[in-house]
Parts: sequence; C-alpha cells; structure tokens
Amino acid sequence: MQYLTVSISTSSIWVTEFKLIVYIQEDFQVDVNETRQFLVSPSAPQFFQFHFPDGMDIGIISMDSPTPLCMTMSVQNISCPVSDLDRNIEFEGIWQTVDMKTGMTIRRDLFPSGLHIVFVVKPDDLDCRHTSLLDTNRCMGPCRDKIVEFTITQKITKEEYLTATFGAFAMFLGAYIIVILVSCLICVRTRVMPQERSIFEVPSRPEPLGAPPDTISQPRSRYGSISSNSTLSSTAASGLSVGRLVPVPLPAENIETLENQNEDEIRVLQTPDQEQRENSPDSQIRNISSPDDEEDERNSPDGVDTRALSPMMEVPRTVEFEGSTIDESDYDLLRDADLDKDVFRTKTFLFVSDLSRKHPKVNSRRSMMYQWNLITIAIFYGLPVVQLVVTYQQVLNQTGNEDLCYYNFLCAHPLGLLSDFNHVYSNIGYVMLGGLFMVFVARRRFIYNQICAENPRIRRMFGIPQHSGLFYAMGLALVMEGLMSGCYHICPNHSNFQFDTAFMYTIAILCMLKIYQFRHPDINANAYTAFGVLAFVILIGVIGVLNSSILFWIFFTGVHVITCLILSIQIYYMGRWKVDAGLFKRIWLMLYNDISSLCMGAWYALKPTYPDRNRYIQYNNFLYIKGGCILVMAQNDKDFASFLLGVFIINLLLYTSFYILMKLRHGERICRQPLTYILLATLSWVPAMYFFLNKSTTWNLSAAQSRHYNQSCRLFHFYDNHDIWHFLSAASLFLSFMVLLTIDDDLNEKPRDKIPVF
Repeated sequence: MQYLTVSISTSSIWVTEFKLIVYIQEDFQVDVNETRQFLVSPSAPQFFQFHFPDGMDIGIISMDSPTPLCMTMSVQNISCPVSDLDRNIEFEGIWQTVDMKTGMTIRRDLFPSGLHIVFVVKPDDLDCRHTSLLDTNRCMGPCRDKIVEFTITQKITKEEYLTATFGAFAMFLGAYIIVILVSCLICVRTRVMPQERSIFEVPSRPEPLGAPPDTISQPRSRYGSISSNSTLSSTAASGLSVGRLVPVPLPAENIETLENQNEDEIRVLQTPDQEQRENSPDSQIRNISSPDDEEDERNSPDGVDTRALSPMMEVPRTVEFEGSTIDESDYDLLRDADLDKDVFRTKTFLFVSDLSRKHPKVNSRRSMMYQWNLITIAIFYGLPVVQLVVTYQQVLNQTGNEDLCYYNFLCAHPLGLLSDFNHVYSNIGYVMLGGLFMVFVARRRFIYNQICAENPRIRRMFGIPQHSGLFYAMGLALVMEGLMSGCYHICPNHSNFQFDTAFMYTIAILCMLKIYQFRHPDINANAYTAFGVLAFVILIGVIGVLNSSILFWIFFTGVHVITCLILSIQIYYMGRWKVDAGLFKRIWLMLYNDISSLCMGAWYALKPTYPDRNRYIQYNNFLYIKGGCILVMAQNDKDFASFLLGVFIINLLLYTSFYILMKLRHGERICRQPLTYILLATLSWVPAMYFFLNKSTTWNLSAAQSRHYNQSCRLFHFYDNHDIWHFLSAASLFLSFMVLLTIDDDLNEKPRDKIPVF
C-alpha cells in the first residue's frame, strides 16, 4: 500500500469547490522496440518512464505525429517533481521543439538510473515555425489535441561503431597504398626495361680522336656543345622546324672542331637572325658571367642555367635572388617589359612563349605566395572557428537545448562531448585526399626539377610553365575544407554556415586561376588580389544570408554584372587596358572610329580583333547567364549561400570545358591519364550530387521544420546521405584536381612558341 498526499491551495477569497480524480497509469513503463500512441494537449501533458536494459548503452527515441502542432519533447532524469509544464520543461534534461517528426539520442552514462520522456503541447506554433509562416487563425481548446507515436530502439553496437569508423579511414588509406604500389612498380619498370633516348639528349663533348666509338655516343647529364657553323646546322634546323630537338650523330670531321670549344659552354641551335643578335654588342654584354654568377647558378634551388637560354630568352645576370622574403614587386627580370608588353600581348595570335617571358623563378615565387598566404589565412580563420563551435557544443550540453544545432537526429551518433560524431568524422576524406594531392604535386615537381637540371632549356622553352604554388594551395584548401566542414558539423546552424562554404569558394577560385595560369603565367592574378576578392565574396555571402531583401539582390546583380564586364575586358585585352581619367575618351574614340568606318562601308570594323577570345567570352557569358537564371528559378528555400556557390561551380565547369574543347580544337590531345581522371571524376560527381541534393537538414527553416528532412542511416548503420556526400565529393575533388595536374602532359616536349594561348 502506497499513500499519496495532495496539497491544494487557492488565492480566491471565495470558497471554491473542486473534484480530484486519481488513477493508476497502467502503461507508464516503456520497453525497447515498443511503440506507444497517445493523445496529448496543452492542459494534459504526458510522460513515460524508461530503464536501460542490460547490454544497451545508447538508444534513440523516434517520434512521429500526423498533426503539425508545436510541442516540446524532453528527456529527464527520474526525479520528482517532473517538469511537465510549458513554463518549466526547458529547465531539466535535454529537450527540443517538435511538430511532426524528430529523433532524440539517449545515453546510459547521462541517465544511469533511467529517464522520463515528457511531451507538452504548446499553446501556439510560434516556436516551431518562422514568423512569416504562422497561421493567422490561432487554434485554442480541443483543436490543440495532438496524436503522438514514439518508439525506443537500440543504436548500433560498439563493434559496429568501430567498424564504421575505421572502415572509412581504411578506405582512404587504401588510396595512399595504391599510390605507393603503383610508384614502386613504375620505378622497378624504369630500372629493368631499356629506356629510349630523350629528345633532349644530344651527344656531349666528344672524346679525343682515337677513342672507342661507343664512348662518343654516351650522353652527358648536360647538353652537348654543337657549333653553329658546323655542317649539322641545316639538319638540326630541320629538326627544330617541327617543334622537336632531334639527336643527330656527329661526323668524324667535326670532332676536332668541337674539341676546341670550352666544355662548359652550352649553345642553342639558332637561326641566322638569332645568331646575328647574339653577336651584337648588347648581347655580348648580357652573356658575360662572373665566377660568382656561376657559383650562384650551381646553388640555384630550381637548377636554372641561364647560359642555356636562347638570346631571345636571356636574362641579365646582374639580378640576384636574395631570398624568398623579397616582395615580388622588387624583382621583375623583364627590364624592358613596360616598353614591349603592348607589342607582344596585343598580337592577334599569341603563343605561350609570348606570355612566359619572365624568369621562371619570378613566376614560381609569385605562385608560391598563394600557398603561404593560404596557410596564414587558414590559421587566423580556423582558430576562432574552433573556439566558437566548441562553445556551441558546451552550451548545448549544459542547457540541453537541442534546437541550437541542426542535426539529423535520426542518424546522429555521439562520441564524448560531440553529439554528432559521424558528420564530423566523415570529412576525413577531404583531409587525407588533400594531403595525397600535395604528395603528387611534390613528386611531380621533384621529377621536373631533376629533368631541368640535366636539360636546362626545358624550363624556359618547352611545355606549359610548371609552377606548383597554386597546386599546393589547392591541396591545402581541400584539407582546410575538411577541417572547417568538420567544425561546422559540430553544431550546424544559421550562424556558422560560412565555415562550411568559405573554402569551397576558395577551391573554385584557385582552380579557375590555375587554369588561366597554364597559358598566361606572366599576367595571372597575384595572391593578394585573389584573396582580397575571396574576402569580398564571403562578405557578400554573409550579407545575402542574413538579409536577402530586394535591395540586396539589386546590389548583388549590379556588382555581379560589373565584375563580369571587367573580367571580360581583362581577358580580351590580356591586361593591356587601364582604368584612368582617359578611359571614357578612349572608348568614345573607338566607337567614333568604328561607326565612321561602318558609315563609309568598311564592314571589317564589325570583325573583332581577337576572334578566339571573343568567341570564348560570348560562349561563357551566354551559358553563365543561362545557368544563373536556372539557379534563381530553382531557389525555393532562399539559400543564398548555395546559390553563390553554384555561381562559382558553373563558372569553373564552363572554364574547364572550354579549356578542354580549345585544346582539341588546336590539335592537342588528351593523354590516357587525364582522360581516365575525367571519366572517374564524372562517375563520382553524379552520385555525389544526388546525395547532396537529397539533404537531411536545412538551417533555412526552424529547428522543428528542419527535422522533416531527417533520415535514417544508409551506410554501415552509421552514415547518412550527407556523410556519403562527404566521401564522394572528397574523391571527386581529388580526381578533378588530378585532371588539372595532368591535362597538359601532351605538351611536355612541345616548344612554347608552338603552344597557342586561349
């Protein structure tokens, strides 16, 4: 027999009659996998009791309701009194607002003695919906009755938890193992199989007369000396005419002539005009090198031997590189650039040699600034991010307010202080594959420097200029995307969305800059300008999310149109235009002359000066505007951050496809390696976008409405659609980066004066 004491009081001065009914709740205890359905109202809250059975450490409460009335669901320790009123339910345990669907994780370590599950319907729906979506006909009385159904199930076991965690790590670790195995196989094959002579290998200085013939044909590690007045000039010239350096056997009658040359002198096969320029006084002055210069050259980190350069590409030896701390504006080795830039950059048809006239060290150090600037930005950007999201998680743990963070509560697996470990951990692919890409870049740079040490002319005369700074920055941006996305998913909400998107913008911008740098190394944007534009883009994104009004869209459209116009002009004129006081005058004179020519019947005035660039600008702007209109029409949830990211993705796709099409149009080919990466990237991007669009949360709605998108786990009972998006997008970005890294491998042996600019 148990006794019940009831205390009743009133503040009324009149005697008040009341009736008290006490009954036993038969179904008060809830078991695992048991479904309960009941009716709850603002005046009649309901709560149930649950004890963890043996072997169960983590469970989940799945709740559904056919009516969208707002209520609060709370999980509290077993104690008295139970907080089951709207005014005090938020003071105990963990809680969240609910309308139709939710899930709540319960842990034995937080509720060792069991728990109460409390349901309280709110008097209105203000806490579950945005103000703009509220119904003006507020319902009171019996219409607030709500049917609720819930079930408690066990989450995955510890073994399944470890399998899913280490399985993802092993999957990306396998990429490293495959790379190591393939590299070892290539290395073994290179040592075992006989190698063909490189087109850059020419016979070295011959041995004295009487030496065995086989010793004469052995190549040296550097270029051999070939006299410009030898009988081989015509043959070598014919080899150069097709864009290749052909190794030519040395006749015996020329051996004595070659012996008289200095063994360290390296000369380039030249045309008569080039030989005449070399013999001029100015050229002889430029070719003077002191012993100090030779020592600096041997100690050069890039292995550049300027004595191997043709007179056209010669660099004054009076310039010294004192260290990487020198600002890039302090060393411009093209001393007459301001005089002849307007000559070679305004030609109708440009070649890479026209836009790679600066010394490779200048452009290389300029490119490396992207990497160092990004490291600095990542440190100063990342530390406050970590501090903020950790504070969010601590506030959630202390207050129990799960409306702070927009989790997929039906697939949120806790670990320690983290409420949603799986969405944080699934970003490991970005970090591991970003590091792997930087390993590829470092290996490629090492091999290239070795080749250039043996054949110095390659760095200045053959192939696309190799500058690794932007590639390193792309790999680092992929790593930081993983880290920042992990920080965002600690507590995803409306206030920290930019942590997840900032480095997505960075990756898109860096990729476009790298594609442009391939054939425009001298006029590519510097790191300070690029990251300044990126900061402005992030600012626009924040304003668009916080206040996406009609005035903002007018401002954004104006800025967008002006930016596209400036970029189009920059690309069309290759940077040879100025914004100054005479700009409008020059525009007026150009229009006046063209209109006058048309009036006189000279229809050639309608023909653009640079047809290829004009076609590129028209093609990109047309498709870009069309894609932007589709994005605007498809934007139903007013997610400006995703819209802005879509703008950059469309630009990147258009530019990449244009670059590949122009390569094919100019007779260049796509090698098997980049073609394989293109196919794999396409096969990876398609399912990745499916899982991205099939989202499980959205912070554009209220916390209760966001839970309408919650879904159960789909992979290993641990990962949901968004986790799979993380895995697939990391692989897709890595494969896309590899496409850019290898896309121009077919041009490695092609002279730069034969490689067109587009």
